Amino acid sequence: MDVYEWIEWMHGRPNRKARQRRLFGAIDHAMPNWEKALKHPAFQTWASWKHPVTNKTRLEILITLSLDNFDGLNTARLIKISQQEIDLLHRYGTLYLSPNDFLGHSSIIDNRYEVMRSLGMGGFGIVSMVYSHEIEEFLALKTIRDELLTDLHARTQFIQEADLWVNLGQHKHIVHAEFIDKIGDEVVILMELVEPNNNGLTSLQDYISNSANIPIEQIVNLCVGICEGLSHAYSMGIKAHRDLKPDNILIENGSVAKVTDFGISSLTQSTLFSSDLAGRKIEINQTTGNAIMGTLPYMAPEQFLSAKDCDERSDIYSFGIILYQLISKGRWPYGDISSLMKKVAKENVLSQYFHLHSQAKPKFLFHKLFKITKDCLQKEPHDRPQSFQHIKRMLLEAIHAKNEIDTPIEEEPVFDPWETGRKAASLLRLGRYEEALELFDEILKKFPLGVQWEFDKALTLSKLGRDDGAFDLYSKILDRDPTDLGALVNKGLLCQKSGDLTQAAQLLSTALEYHPDDINTLINLGNIAYKLKKFEAASQYYTRTVDLDSGYATGWYNLGLSFRALGLVGESNQSFTNFLQCSDPLDSRREYVMSALNQSG
Repeated sequence: MDVYEWIEWMHGRPNRKARQRRLFGAIDHAMPNWEKALKHPAFQTWASWKHPVTNKTRLEILITLSLDNFDGLNTARLIKISQQEIDLLHRYGTLYLSPNDFLGHSSIIDNRYEVMRSLGMGGFGIVSMVYSHEIEEFLALKTIRDELLTDLHARTQFIQEADLWVNLGQHKHIVHAEFIDKIGDEVVILMELVEPNNNGLTSLQDYISNSANIPIEQIVNLCVGICEGLSHAYSMGIKAHRDLKPDNILIENGSVAKVTDFGISSLTQSTLFSSDLAGRKIEINQTTGNAIMGTLPYMAPEQFLSAKDCDERSDIYSFGIILYQLISKGRWPYGDISSLMKKVAKENVLSQYFHLHSQAKPKFLFHKLFKITKDCLQKEPHDRPQSFQHIKRMLLEAIHAKNEIDTPIEEEPVFDPWETGRKAASLLRLGRYEEALELFDEILKKFPLGVQWEFDKALTLSKLGRDDGAFDLYSKILDRDPTDLGALVNKGLLCQKSGDLTQAAQLLSTALEYHPDDINTLINLGNIAYKLKKFEAASQYYTRTVDLDSGYATGWYNLGLSFRALGLVGESNQSFTNFLQCSDPLDSRREYVMSALNQSG
């Protein structure tokens, strides 16, 4: 099917089957103007572009999403991306630049996640919209910022955030972490994608900035969602969010509030780059024991003294600031920040904010929700409402008679094997092996032929030192599919670990026969050859790994070792130099490599 045939199929809106009707209903809802987008003169050029890494055209992805998966939401998302990328062409004054001029920026992470565009940057992470070529969906991917890769505190903080996301589970009013992955040595968080509405509004800040008057019913609906999301987070062990603000509340379909960015809900970092509403960056340095963290205009008075000691009531104060902005067309409760801070020296900004939060009174508003706002903004934590459940009831009572407020009936959760599997895999990557194993066992009792879950369970057993159980599971997988790459390689590694290098080499050679360009197989065959002192063979395997990926640090390191064992000092030094250029600055092997290079002059 070419581009014209696919467009004709889409415009024909086939509706013979229920899944076709659901497909077009979902596309219409997510992007009402999609038919106009397909008629754009540059759409055919855009859809025909083939990515140089994935070797897939945009049309192939569209066909997968629409004709194969009947996934209306993600089909609409890709059509929206076509509009955005085609709009880039207008900025250069022509519709007919080479596709590479505007699509060549689309990078691939770990050959799996295709970056479509940036979604924003937080204190520790960068969030990007990505397309997963494995699960054929769009997701939000959060990675640690490049400049923090060498900051051990920041990396620890980011891993703790990932751990926290897994604990939170799934809730309607929290941005859901689909799963945690590892790319190289770095943990990344894959989250549900919350996209702008048809007016381009995504966050609560967008709604505050672009809406003249938000109806009280909509304010209450959004705020009740915030209360429910945060109440769930506290029930899962979160002590405080510590950075509740409109930018950290996303709005799905214009009506469902979702709390996000729990990055400083657990604290190890001692330095924060914050900002005020005037957009100035503020660097705050404190000892770890009483670190100050948050966004200054939304911080409770006690948060200026110690973020570590904050609790739910501190978030309630931040919520009060947000509620004030919702009912006042975006104003700050203690005056105009730009005017207040205009004459304040940068080094005094922190103390000025602390003074306002701890002493100033919110300016009075004639609004039905002002009393709730004022209660939330009390200076002492014990004077505020003590829980978000209490605030939720106050909000509902403000617009309903008390006898009209029904207590919601808790629905019995339905077991979802895919959701449970993603959580188990995330726990595995975070090193929480016993918890992961428990979930894999639960899934496999209900779905005994789940190959991916069997494989991940085997990985978990190996991490727990139960190699015999892992070996049996890999054998079981290979009985069904003798070409399974993961099972062949990992069973081979278990043989290598037990000292049976002959069987290990046989299994890995079989893997290489079916998958000749698999770097993991090549590196492990090289390692076996190296252990057997077959350095020439080892160097050949290692050379193939760096030929396939010139940025593969382990390949260069091992190649340097094998050349050194062969007495080829020049080749060894060049390999070690390449290793230094592409390895992580915190890689422990760098010390040995630099010492070896210094000794060889």
